[in-house]
Amino acid sequence: HLLSHTPGFEDGSLGYLIVKDQDRLMGMREALEAHMPDRVRPPGTWSSYSNWGTALAGLIVEEISGMPFAEYVEKNIFEPLQMNHSTFREPLPEDLAPNMAVGYRYKNGLNEPGYFELISDFGPAGALSSTATDLANFMIAHLQLGRFGDGRILEEETAVQMHSQLYPPDPRLPGMAYGFYESDVLGEHVIGHGGDTVFFHSDLALFSEHNVGLFVSYVAHGGRARWELVEAFVRRYLPHEEAEVPEPPEDFAERAKKYAGNFRFTRHNWSDLEKIISMPSVIKVVPTKDNTLMTTGILEDPWHWVEVEPNFFHQVDGDMTLAFIEDENGKIGHMALSLLPFMPAYRIAWYASPNFNYFLLAVGLLLCLTTLISAFRHRKARKEDPLRARWAVRLAWLVSALTLIFWIAVVIIVSSAGEDLFSGFPPTLTAALMLPIVITVLTIGVAVFAVLVWKGGYWTRFRRIHYTLFAIFAIGLVWFYWYWNVLGVQYG
Repeated sequence: HLLSHTPGFEDGSLGYLIVKDQDRLMGMREALEAHMPDRVRPPGTWSSYSNWGTALAGLIVEEISGMPFAEYVEKNIFEPLQMNHSTFREPLPEDLAPNMAVGYRYKNGLNEPGYFELISDFGPAGALSSTATDLANFMIAHLQLGRFGDGRILEEETAVQMHSQLYPPDPRLPGMAYGFYESDVLGEHVIGHGGDTVFFHSDLALFSEHNVGLFVSYVAHGGRARWELVEAFVRRYLPHEEAEVPEPPEDFAERAKKYAGNFRFTRHNWSDLEKIISMPSVIKVVPTKDNTLMTTGILEDPWHWVEVEPNFFHQVDGDMTLAFIEDENGKIGHMALSLLPFMPAYRIAWYASPNFNYFLLAVGLLLCLTTLISAFRHRKARKEDPLRARWAVRLAWLVSALTLIFWIAVVIIVSSAGEDLFSGFPPTLTAALMLPIVITVLTIGVAVFAVLVWKGGYWTRFRRIHYTLFAIFAIGLVWFYWYWNVLGVQYG
């Protein structure tokens, strides 16, 4: 389950996965215990890439071998493969530090040099610093089924098993091997693995049938370029046949509606503040007039798909395939891409969609603003209102002001912190997250007064309607805070 990313864990990274300050490192066992994710689905059901799970597999290596993970890898992989410029140790040993490449981030129109990212608390998931020549030796060992030169790091049968499929999201798609994942590039079977930090983007691809491997690493932007390079490599150097995409079935329109909807990748957080990051990330599936499906939200451009068999589609202008998986009731519950076997997507409810939540936020914030304006315009008349009416205005004014202050503060804090949120949460964000608690309590009072102003016949009908709408959307914002884990300080 750990090697196929199917243990059922949620994802997490903000605040702890990558740190800048060496003094904040606590050790792998302590970090895994401190940041243990929730299990959100039964093991073995759906894959969801998990750095925590990979680090846990590394801890198992430590437990069984009795050696620190970095030391075990040095003695059992790096030394026999002559990977003399590779290490999991952080900070880098003195003999390797001068060779470290500089990662960059594009900010304000300039490429700014980044910092060395410390990941050793979750080292097996991404702390390897290496070179292309060292990784060439690693690829040679796998292409030769564990043999390198006169030595071995794996028995042949072990290597064969490691390269074999362990979990497919759908039997018609590439799946997960043991740590590696499969892909199909222009008909060529590939096993490999990509990796990303803030400043580096790498990919390793093994074409076992051709006894060749490809490794590339980019600084700054390069996530999509990795896939384009592997495809271009196959087109240039490996014999292949372009797949013929069939014509769309004439009767597809009768079936198209069952696929339409919003889907979200399984890889996201569920239990703490990080959940809100997943809210904008949605794959939209839309039937077209050409009897195809269009998906948006995966990368920059829409993709079009034609049905080739029940619940299985081929990309119209590309090489990918797409499978839809039915639930126990025969309804489409999941979809999976050949590009991402470690991360299928599930159908989301209407209230989890970005459109609904953006509408709720936009109208709620607009009503907060109009409530403040209304309170200012009627400030003189309030002195003659009954006590209940005056308290109704005060509570609405407080909720509106605090809500606007909260969202303005969050936007400023998050935009200022940027990718530094991976290494820790600023105290200002912790302070700001106290406001939704206060707002929730005050909103209860607003809801009560929304009833009382009608019973008492206060103000004009228009003002009572406005106050009621404000109360409804204030409650909606409280639901938003609760559902997306913004209510209080929900992070470790």
